[in-house]
Amino acid sequence: MMTNPSDRLLEKYDKELVRMDWYVGALRLLPPSKITMNIGICGKQKTICKLSSDYLSPLFIHDIIISKDDCEEGRRCYSFDCPLNKTTEADVLKLFGQKKSKSNFKRIPKLKKLVNNLNKSLPNLMSRYPFTEESSGIYFEEPVFVMKPRKKEAPK
Repeated sequence: MMTNPSDRLLEKYDKELVRMDWYVGALRLLPPSKITMNIGICGKQKTICKLSSDYLSPLFIHDIIISKDDCEEGRRCYSFDCPLNKTTEADVLKLFGQKKSKSNFKRIPKLKKLVNNLNKSLPNLMSRYPFTEESSGIYFEEPVFVMKPRKKEAPK
């Protein structure tokens, strides 16, 4: 049986091709922007590994190459609890489109909490809208997640 050359290369270097699925248009962040985001799901961890506001990422990014101790997306991944994640605090700011500043570095825990909250809702979303072998993207006309900032309490 003839195998695909890329499969032979993956095997030779002890790498694995892991599928990435997308919920396109599934998340909206409110104010200051009303950006609709796409959620990329890692096939290995079953957690959010990508957030994008463009429609090209879901069209072109369908898999990730990983090995036992490395992942090609390790420095650009939102799956912060994954053992292969090598995302630094500066990388987190870059992922969220923020500049390096003291005030932005203080926001990192909030940014990570946002992703962790989305990951907690992910099993419910995946059971309601499961991916199939034929389709690695599910498109939403209206977002299923809307994230609003909490109102600050007035000082007492």
